[in-house]
Amino acid sequence: MSSTLGFEFAGIERPPLGRLLLRTIVINQVIVLPIALSMAGVGGNLGRMLLIATIYSQIIGLSCSTFTWLAFPLTRGLDERPRRALLILQYFLCGATGAEVARRVAPLIAGPPFHAGPAAVSWAIGATI
Repeated sequence: MSSTLGFEFAGIERPPLGRLLLRTIVINQVIVLPIALSMAGVGGNLGRMLLIATIYSQIIGLSCSTFTWLAFPLTRGLDERPRRALLILQYFLCGATGAEVARRVAPLIAGPPFHAGPAAVSWAIGATI
């Protein structure tokens, strides 16, 4: 999400999708280290926590960026206040959906044992992002 903030709120031209996705991937990885360190600090293996944090960060971030890029032509013509409200709702829904997808994908990649906790926890994580 943080990599798209700017063009959609300002209403300027959207960047090329490839450049946007590359930028999103880089920004997502910057977020991963502090999350993984926090998770490892409460008893997890740092390498495994880096992998899990990467899965969550990339799925949530890429889903938000991609959907924002796709929806931009629809939101661009709106006045500022409705556009901001719609974008906030969009980020909330993309974050929650991306977190649920990540919760289901992470065990497939990270392997057992994996306990993602209740779905509501993943949704809350995604919604805050």
